[in-house]
Amino acid sequence: MIRVAMNAVQPSYSSLVATSSRHRRGRERKLWFWFSLFALACVPLIMVLPSTAVDRVALYFIPIQMYVFSRLHRIAKTTIGRTRVVVAVVAYYALVQFVWLNYAGHSRLWVPYQFMPL
Repeated sequence: MIRVAMNAVQPSYSSLVATSSRHRRGRERKLWFWFSLFALACVPLIMVLPSTAVDRVALYFIPIQMYVFSRLHRIAKTTIGRTRVVVAVVAYYALVQFVWLNYAGHSRLWVPYQFMPL
């Protein structure tokens, strides 16, 4: 449910209603439109289908986060505003990483370079 929310809440919604969509070319606009639509469609599917199945499908829609968050700084008019947006995006993903590394039951298996004698 968390991965679906991360795809759907901000990135997909922003991509669908963004005013900067007129700057994208036709095929690119269609691609991100469908990505956004399918990512938003995953939200009600959580209630109907097993959450693992929806989570696996949501993995394929993670590029919508990269696309939207990498262009989010364009909404700011000033350099300070752009800096704040970039810092907010980095802080958001740092928080996500922190929560996952500290509260996931299997995160210890993902941390690299855990050499036993050291």
